[in-house]
Amino acid sequence: MMRAARFATCANAGFDNVSFDLIAGLPGQTMTGWRRNLEEAFALRPEHLSFYLLEVHQGTPLASHIESGLQPSLMKISLLRCMKWMLDRAAEAGYEHYENFQSLFAGTRVAAQHQILDAAPYYGFGCSAHSYDGASRRWANERDLNGYMEMIGRGEPAIVDETRLSESDSTAEAVFLGLRMMRGFSFANKAASLARTCARNMKRT
Repeated sequence: MMRAARFATCANAGFDNVSFDLIAGLPGQTMTGWRRNLEEAFALRPEHLSFYLLEVHQGTPLASHIESGLQPSLMKISLLRCMKWMLDRAAEAGYEHYENFQSLFAGTRVAAQHQILDAAPYYGFGCSAHSYDGASRRWANERDLNGYMEMIGRGEPAIVDETRLSESDSTAEAVFLGLRMMRGFSFANKAASLARTCARNMKRT
């Protein structure tokens, strides 16, 4: 009920493109619980769904808690079963699987994940937000919340990392992001830049 109420609040506030992130592999999670969570998500009908497998990195609080027994170990059910069931059930619910592993959408292609994979410009606001101008510049805001608030409080830009992409960088990104899409990568769209990149690389060898 609480999830439905929060979703309704977003809709009433004017948000017409909502995405849910669904994570499989949580400590203590069961297949029954996983299916129940997915059915709740499908019933609310968000425009976009993303599916992730939990990654536990050494040095994180979760890894320490699992090692010490404060948290149960990761669920023992097959993560492949989780993924297959989600994709099959999502297709029944009318969602299209557009990205090779994790993302699905229904009704709209303007979700942030789709924009990133299409190398379209996107702008992030807030702590740790990332942005891209759609051409050659990427930048990221301060990750630490206190540091971010201090910078904003002083009236300073909170940008702490900036990258300028060369034509070769942009071409390489277009290839590997395109290969993540179910539709594949269109060489026709990048033929000229691919030719120039290949020519430069051949000169170096």
